[in-house]
Amino acid sequence: MRKVLIVLFIGVPAYAGEPARGGRGESCGAASDCEEGLQCVTETCRGENDVPAAASAGPPEGAPLSPTAVDSPEPQRSFGFGTAIGGGFGGREVGANPRFNSAEGTDAFGALLLPTLEAQIFLPREFSVDVTIPVTNIAILSAAQGTFFFNTDVFFNFNLGRGALRLVLGPGLGFSVVAGKETTSGNIRTIVVGTGTLRIPAEVGLEILTRRRFFGFKVLARPWAEVGGGDGFTFGGGGLLGVLVFSFYATR
Repeated sequence: MRKVLIVLFIGVPAYAGEPARGGRGESCGAASDCEEGLQCVTETCRGENDVPAAASAGPPEGAPLSPTAVDSPEPQRSFGFGTAIGGGFGGREVGANPRFNSAEGTDAFGALLLPTLEAQIFLPREFSVDVTIPVTNIAILSAAQGTFFFNTDVFFNFNLGRGALRLVLGPGLGFSVVAGKETTSGNIRTIVVGTGTLRIPAEVGLEILTRRRFFGFKVLARPWAEVGGGDGFTFGGGGLLGVLVFSFYATR
């Protein structure tokens, strides 16, 4: 009887406790295989704040990248065309003209800028050469006064900044010419009248661009100073224009 009991005791498997559970980073098949507080994620014991290896490895080879995966370069403008409108004020100091028996004097005037032709040619680093020609004002003044009138300004614009908002800042150079005929009273004779000015303008303001840089809207101040003369008189003056510019661009 004693021998039978010993055999039975030896034949029954004995367990000292539960099998050891896996620690952080060890392989597993279920949550029960991991230590307390860890979870079995992608067959690896991980904590709640651990990032699975698959998530940190990036997209599979050959998979298309998301729009944010690569920082696409900003579109670069090559040239642009548009129009501007605005208004402002100016003044002149006019010298005496013995030929027309006129004395020295000063005058102030309002300035209305009707739709213009605006053109831009872009250089490296988004610098640009900006040209403005007040085509509507030229047509109206030439027709109303029976003279030939033309003026234009050219600016070197630094286009400071990146993204959708830019600082427009640049010096310029311009000129204007007037040529026509004046009929004197009493005798039927004409006097050829010609004047010209040298202008020193500038522009400063802000431009808002669309995301793809196809369109821009500017709010600008364009101050100017000028000297000129013709037919025995000289004058100097200047003024300030407030301008709204609408431009369409080609990009590369």
